[in-house]
Amino acid sequence: MKLIHLSDLHVSTRDDPEYRNLQHIVDHITRHHQDAAIVITGDFVNSAKASEFEVVREALAPLAEHCRLVMTMPGNHDYKLWGNVESDGGPERFFEFREKLTKARAGYPYVMEINGVQLIALDSCMAANDTVDLARGKIGYAQRMQVADYLEMGSPHTRVVMLHHHPFYRDLGLELVDADELLATLAGRCDLLLFGHRHVSAVWSEVFGVGWIVAAGKSTRADASHLHCRVFELEAGIVNYRGNRIALDGSSV
Repeated sequence: MKLIHLSDLHVSTRDDPEYRNLQHIVDHITRHHQDAAIVITGDFVNSAKASEFEVVREALAPLAEHCRLVMTMPGNHDYKLWGNVESDGGPERFFEFREKLTKARAGYPYVMEINGVQLIALDSCMAANDTVDLARGKIGYAQRMQVADYLEMGSPHTRVVMLHHHPFYRDLGLELVDADELLATLAGRCDLLLFGHRHVSAVWSEVFGVGWIVAAGKSTRADASHLHCRVFELEAGIVNYRGNRIALDGSSV
């Protein structure tokens, strides 16, 4: 199965460079990767505003229409003003956006299995949604126990877990506060762990008992004249990936 990982879109208005860059990404994917599952690990917008969610939903709609599936999970900017101040109704606005875009039911974990690949999406924001939490994340005991149960279900050849917050970045105010507990839950049972949050792209192999751990950068930030995303091929427990460079005209390089 083909999977494409995007994160940290940070779209506010149609005048943003992030919006234009997202259009290039979406155009490229819909022309070249309609067979892919698209995973977006949070921070769709900047301040959890209804107007922002409408703009980013408009940009992402072709993915939902043409690609195999789109899975989404919230980032701190999707629940909070500027990503760190409690926003009344922020989570509700995110779930309304998510339902309109993907038709997914409310709540997390959200789990799908496709061609032997189990996809588990987590919410690392709801349990840390007070202003005092700043931009921190938390999975919470109940969600971790559900994840543990899902990881024991069925017999998929590949298990993929996805969330927004970086699980071993310890910067005060940005960290996932129960990261150690989550990693202990995943150890020996997760083949691929995907996240964003820091805007720094990185890959680790066979650490914390997880096959591959992959951090996305800010997908809508261009490097020189190109944008970047990772394309994964998942088959029989084997994870292969490659970087995909997208020129600002939407072509692949």
